[in-house]
Amino acid sequence: MLTKLRIRNFKCFEDTGEMEIRPLTLLVGPNSSGKSSIMQFLLALRQTVESPDIQVAFAPNDSWVRLGSYPDFIFRHEWQRELEAMLEFTEHLPAPVRSSRRPNKLRLKVRWRYNKKTTQIQLEESELVYNDGEFTQLVVRKAREYEAILKSTSEDGKEGRREALPVHFYDFAVRLREGKKPTNLPTKVPSRLVTALLSWQLGLLTVGQIAALELRRLFYLGPLREFPQRSYVISGQAPSDVGVRGERSAEVLWFASRTKRQRQRMLENLNRWVKEFGIAKEVRLQRLGKSNQYQVLFVDAATNLPVNIADVGFGASQLLPIIVQGFYAPPGSVLLVEQPEIHLHPKAQATLGDLLMEVVKVGDCQIIVETHSEHLLARIQRRIAEQKFSHEQVAIYYFEPTPGGTKIHRIELDEYGQLAEPIPEGFFEEGLEEALAHMKAVGERKAKEVSVASEGMDN
Repeated sequence: MLTKLRIRNFKCFEDTGEMEIRPLTLLVGPNSSGKSSIMQFLLALRQTVESPDIQVAFAPNDSWVRLGSYPDFIFRHEWQRELEAMLEFTEHLPAPVRSSRRPNKLRLKVRWRYNKKTTQIQLEESELVYNDGEFTQLVVRKAREYEAILKSTSEDGKEGRREALPVHFYDFAVRLREGKKPTNLPTKVPSRLVTALLSWQLGLLTVGQIAALELRRLFYLGPLREFPQRSYVISGQAPSDVGVRGERSAEVLWFASRTKRQRQRMLENLNRWVKEFGIAKEVRLQRLGKSNQYQVLFVDAATNLPVNIADVGFGASQLLPIIVQGFYAPPGSVLLVEQPEIHLHPKAQATLGDLLMEVVKVGDCQIIVETHSEHLLARIQRRIAEQKFSHEQVAIYYFEPTPGGTKIHRIELDEYGQLAEPIPEGFFEEGLEEALAHMKAVGERKAKEVSVASEGMDN
């Protein structure tokens, strides 16, 4: 899972500072303050590792996100600035490289630069550190070439240097120039890494592939889900997720119904939660004749009649992809969700908080959610006070736009779910402000009415 994140010179951020990413992380703040930008950067990394072109150091425009050119997304549009990032992962490393120590950590630091002549984004430096130095791969740009510096905590303590060929930004194939021999190469590598690292002769370090694997665990659901359709075409192939607009939710439902394990994990939870939200008794897929088209039906709890999703309230159709994605994602996934509360009434927004907490606990997933809902936060605070969820599993970040770029403030919750520090200006205070303003207006109006009535009696 993603445990730490820091980004420099990206969009409205000169420096985000080091952000601790917990199982449930909330991004809050005004519109256009940079909350979505955090998710966009992570998605750009995912589509970079998925690019078939090994020459691509950073892929800003692909299926997950479209950021434009380097000057478009660099801080203040100053293309001379370098883009930097630090990510730390833990817990879900593949079995061959798990250490006896806990937690297992993999830290990735990357630095990119824009080449104005070629209009290409080039890698300047990449560093992978496994378990605080148990194994380190540092690759730096030397003119037109790259040099790999390889270190391990072997008994001899030696480090090796080789010429390197980039494989995206996270992994490198290292090679030797003709006629040159390797110098000071480590003679011993920790035994638990042997099965994960191919031979030095091949020169391929699969530790970088671990970083890529972690980035491929990112899944994104945008703020505007797809408008409900009267029928859906099912391809029969298992989708990896519900799609950025929830457009593959019906396919996921169909696939989940084919296997007992998925049916138990996802369908049973789905039906329980649509009841909890009060939108249906259960959800069904009904095939249209012998075609590959299916309709999604919500069974009404009062009448027990199936209703097509296109005829159900819009909020229900927007909620469905969130529930489906939450219980379909494989363990260890990081779910990026923007404004899940859209089109939901306050009670449903509060219930949404319960859903997110259960996905974290039961689904063993991590959720980063961008939200404007104080009802969602209030439910999380309540469950912490009831000891049904730990405050240590929650991180809240408030995004404050300033003339010098957006500043990110950590908002701590104590063991009772209370805010451990004063609320920043603009942090979910609109409801209170409106209530106070309403009370003031009522008082002033009544005082005025009494004054007018008194003057009338005097006359």
